[in-house]
Amino acid sequence: GVEELIPEDEDLFKYKFLYMHGRKRFTLSDDAVQNVRANLQAGGLLLADACCGKPEFDAAFRELMAKMFPDQTLTPIPLDDELFS
Repeated sequence: GVEELIPEDEDLFKYKFLYMHGRKRFTLSDDAVQNVRANLQAGGLLLADACCGKPEFDAAFRELMAKMFPDQTLTPIPLDDELFS
């Protein structure tokens, strides 16, 4: 089933698939960033969706990922990736 949690929630670790959806600019607290990063590093998956391609959400998500993983960069998934098959 689907359960709505805030990123700081300690129960976040019970879930390996996280879905983030939005239209507007957002920020997460340092505790939330650490909690989500720990979940992802433990094998979690985060799917983020900018509703209707909203640039405000997209920019905020990119900033979040740069803060969460400063030594890595977001890159497009190649069109021939197994994900698309």
